[in-house]
Amino acid sequence: MKKTTNSLHVSTYSQHKEIAINPLSHKPDSIFQDDLHESQHRYRFLAENISDMLVVMNFTGKYTYISPSSKAVVGYAPEELIGKYGFDFIHPDDLPNTTAAFIKAREKQELYDNLLVRFRHKQGHYVWLEGRGQPYFSEETGEPLELIVSLRDVTRQVEAERALRESEQRYRLLAENTIDVVIALSSDSQYLYASPSCKKVLGYTSEELKTLWGPELIHSDDVKLIANSKLSNRDSHDAHEPIFTRFLHKKGHYIWLEIGGQSVFSDTTGKVESIIITLRDVTARKMAEEKLQSRYAFERLVGGISSKLLRVSFDAIDGEMRQALATIGQFLGVERCYIYTYTDKGKSIIRNFEWRSEGIASLDRNRTIANRPIESWADIRTKNGEIIRLDTLADLPEEAKAFRALLEKAVIQSMVQFPLLVEQEVIGFITIETVTRQKAWSEDDIVLLRIVAEVFANAFKHQDAERELKEQRDFAQLVMDNMGQGLAVSWKGNDLGYTNPALTKLMGYSAEELNGNSPLGYAHPDYLQKVQEVRQQWFNGKTATVECKLLTKDETDSYVSITGTPFYNKGELAGVVAVVTDLTERRKAEEALRNSEQLLRTVVSNVPMTLFAFDINGKLTFVDGKGLSYFNIDPKMLVGQNAQSLQMNISKCLLDKFTGSVTRALHGEIVQSVTKMGDRYFEGVYTPVRDTEGRVTGVICVSFDVTERVTGEKELTKNLQLERELSQQKSLFITTASHEFRTPLTIINSSAQLLENYGHKWTDERKQELYQRIYLSVVNMTELLDDVLLLNKADAGKLEFNPVEMDFSQFCATMLEEIQLGIGTKHQFDLQIEPAPVLLQGDSKLLRQIISNLLTNAIKYSAEGSTVHFRLGYETNQVNVEIEDEGIGIPPEGLKHLFDVFYRAKNVSSIEGTGLGMTIVKKCLDTHKGRIEVASELNKGTLCRVWLPVVD
Repeated sequence: MKKTTNSLHVSTYSQHKEIAINPLSHKPDSIFQDDLHESQHRYRFLAENISDMLVVMNFTGKYTYISPSSKAVVGYAPEELIGKYGFDFIHPDDLPNTTAAFIKAREKQELYDNLLVRFRHKQGHYVWLEGRGQPYFSEETGEPLELIVSLRDVTRQVEAERALRESEQRYRLLAENTIDVVIALSSDSQYLYASPSCKKVLGYTSEELKTLWGPELIHSDDVKLIANSKLSNRDSHDAHEPIFTRFLHKKGHYIWLEIGGQSVFSDTTGKVESIIITLRDVTARKMAEEKLQSRYAFERLVGGISSKLLRVSFDAIDGEMRQALATIGQFLGVERCYIYTYTDKGKSIIRNFEWRSEGIASLDRNRTIANRPIESWADIRTKNGEIIRLDTLADLPEEAKAFRALLEKAVIQSMVQFPLLVEQEVIGFITIETVTRQKAWSEDDIVLLRIVAEVFANAFKHQDAERELKEQRDFAQLVMDNMGQGLAVSWKGNDLGYTNPALTKLMGYSAEELNGNSPLGYAHPDYLQKVQEVRQQWFNGKTATVECKLLTKDETDSYVSITGTPFYNKGELAGVVAVVTDLTERRKAEEALRNSEQLLRTVVSNVPMTLFAFDINGKLTFVDGKGLSYFNIDPKMLVGQNAQSLQMNISKCLLDKFTGSVTRALHGEIVQSVTKMGDRYFEGVYTPVRDTEGRVTGVICVSFDVTERVTGEKELTKNLQLERELSQQKSLFITTASHEFRTPLTIINSSAQLLENYGHKWTDERKQELYQRIYLSVVNMTELLDDVLLLNKADAGKLEFNPVEMDFSQFCATMLEEIQLGIGTKHQFDLQIEPAPVLLQGDSKLLRQIISNLLTNAIKYSAEGSTVHFRLGYETNQVNVEIEDEGIGIPPEGLKHLFDVFYRAKNVSSIEGTGLGMTIVKKCLDTHKGRIEVASELNKGTLCRVWLPVVD
C-alpha cells in the first residue's frame, strides 16, 4: 500500500488560483515560484496553528489532509484519520444532513456554512462540530477535486443552548399550567408577561393586565404594606417572604392574594435582569380563617354566658339573661332578639326578655299574648322541637301564608327560631330577627344558636329550681319559727347556732342573746351533771332525752324535756339538733297525779275495795283491790278481757249483773249496786269516764275491797311508766320531725311525696332526678353533721390524734388522684410534688381533712377549665404545701374571719357551702402543731400555704 502523507497540495491549487485570478500576469517564472513558495508557507503555517480543525477530503469521502488541531478537537492525530472515510465518524442521526451538504457542495459548487454534526471522539463519545465547507474544482475540466472544511468544537455551546431551551420550556410549561399567576417584570418593574391563569384568578387577560398594571389594583389599605415589604427590595438574592393583600378583580370586588417573588440576576453582570412575582388566590382560605375565628369567638361567648347563668344567684338571674340576649344579638349583628315562654298550656305566651338594636322598634307593646292560635304553622313546628330558619321570607312554604303575613307586617326580613327544651318539653322559644336587611344563616350559626337555646333553657330550669328551693327554705323557716316546741342547734363546739322563737319565749332571752353561747350555761346546777351525761351521749352519736330545769331570764322554774339527735358531715359528728318541750304544766299535772296516785294507793291499800276500769268497748283495762283475793285470781289475767267473759270464780248471774252495770255506765249512766259474793259484799260504783267534749271513753268501777292494794299500786305505776314512755316517744317523734324543717329534709319529703303520688306517671329519668335530689340532700346533711362533730371534738379537746410516720408526698399524690377523678374532672391541675426526703408524723384522717378541704375550696370557687396549682416541697424540719387557684378570691374583710365557724364571705352567697371547711383545716393543723397562711386577691385567686413539722 502506498504510504499516505499529510501534505497540503497547495501548489496545484495555488497555481490554478493564481492563473484564474490574474491571467494577464507576465511575471518571470522565477519570481512566480518565489511567490508560490511564500504563499504555501503562509498557508501551511495558518492551517497548522489555528485552533479549529481543518480537513481536506476528496469527493469519495476520504480525508486527504487533517490539521494538527485534530488531536485537541476529536482526540485523533492527523495520521490516524487521513485515508479514512469521514462519514464513518459522523453520528447516524446527522448523516442525512451531512450527506446532503456534501452532495450540494460537489454538484452545485456551493459552499455550506454552520453545519452542525456530532463527530465520534477517539474516547468513544460524540462531540458537536460546526463546519464550514468550500469545494475546489478543476479549472480545466470543471470536475470537483476536493472539499476543504473548517470544523470548530461547539460541544459546550450546544449543550448550554440545549439546557437553556429545556429550562425555558420547563419554566414556560410551569408558568402556563400553574394555578397561580406568574408575572414577569423588568428590572425597572415594567410589566413583561403574565401566565394564562391570570384570566381565571384575576379576571384579566395578560394584555388587559399589562394596560392596568399599577398600585390602583391594590386595596388602598394594603398599598403601604407592599411598599414596606421586602418585595420592594429588588437587590435581594433571597426569595421574598410572601405577603397577603387585597387585589381588585375585574368584576369589581376584591380578592385576597398571597404575593411572593424573587429577583433574577445576570450571570455575567450580576445585575437584576427581571423580577418574577407569583400571585396565589387565598380568598377562600382567608374567608375560612375569618369564619373559624368568628366561630371561636362565638363559642367563647356562649361558654361565658353558660358559665355566668349557672353561677348566678336567683335574684340576679333575670339581669344576666337580659344581658346575655343583648350580647348574642350584638355579636350576630342582628336587630331584634326575643325569648318567649308558654303559659296556660300553650294558649298564651309571655315575652320574658327582649333586646333591640338602637333605633329598632319593638315587635309588640304587650308582654303577654293571650289566646294565641296554637295550631299556627310556626307553633306546631316549635312545639315539635323543630328549628325555623328563614334567610328570606320566600323560603316559607305555601301553608305558612298566615305566618308570612305576620312577618311582613312586622317588616321582618330574616329570622331564626329555636325551641327551648327542658326535659323533652318545649317551654318556649328564642327568636332572632333582622328588619333592615336579609341575613343568610350559616350552618355554624345554627349549631351555635342551638347551643344558645340550650343554655337559656337550662337557665330557666335553674331559675325554677332556685325558686322552688327558696320557697322550700322559706317554708322550712316558717315552720321552725312557728312550731310549738323549742328548737335549737348546737355545734360540736358546744355553742348554740340557732334558736327558734318558741325557745326564746320559753327562756325569756332573745335569739341574739342565746346564739353563740354554750347551752350548758342555761342548765340548772341541780341538773347540770345529768345534762352533761346526756349531752355526751349525743356527741357519741346517740339520740337521747333528758328532763331538767332551765335557768330562764326571769329566774322562774322551767321544766323541760330535751331530745337531742346528732347530725353528721362527711362521716364526722357536726352537732346536735334538740327539740325542747316545756314540761312545767305537765310537771304540775304529774305532781297532782302522783298525789292522787298516792292517795289512791293509800285508799286501795287500806280499804277493802277493788277498782275496775273499762274502755269504750267494755274491755277491762284496769283492775285492782283487796277484793280480788276473794276470787283467788291474778288481776293481770283479767286485763284485756271483756266484762261478759271475765274468768272469775262467780256465778253466771253475778257476771251478767256485773256486765250489765258496765254496759249501762258506757251509755252514760252512773250505776251503783250492792252485790253479795259468798260471805262478802262488794259495793260497786260504775261511773262513766268522759273526755273534754263530754263523750264517754270508758267506765270506772270501784268495789270496796282491800286485799289487792299492792296489785293496784303496781298497775298504777305501770300506767305512769307507760305515760312516761309515750312522752318520750312523742319527744323522739318531734325530734325526727324537726329534721323535716331543715332544707335537705324538706327536699327529701317533697321528693318522696312526688314519687308516691306521681311516680307511676313519670319517666324513669324524672324519677331518677328525684332520687338524685334525695341522695344529694342526705349527703349534704351528712357532710354538715360530720363537720360540726369534728369541730365539737376539737373544741372539747377530744379530737382523736393518731400520728404515724408516713410518706407525705405519696399521701398527697393519692389524694390528688382521687379528687381529679371526682369533683376535679372539669379543672386543670398543675402538680409539683417533691419526693419525700424524710417522713412526716401525722394522722392520716386529719391530714385528709386539711388537703381535701383546701383542694375542694380551690375547685369550688374557681371556674371550670381553670388551673389549680398544687406545690409540695420540703424545708428544714418542715414540709410546705401550697394550693393556689384562679378563682373569685376572698375580700379583705373575709380574711379576718376566715377561720370563724360558719363564716362565709359576701362574694360566695351563690355557691353552696357551710362555712366550716377552713375552721376544720385550722383545728386539724393546730393538732399537728402546723400553721397556715392565706393570701388572696379578688377575681384573681387565692393562695393557701401550709407548714407541717416532719421527723428527721
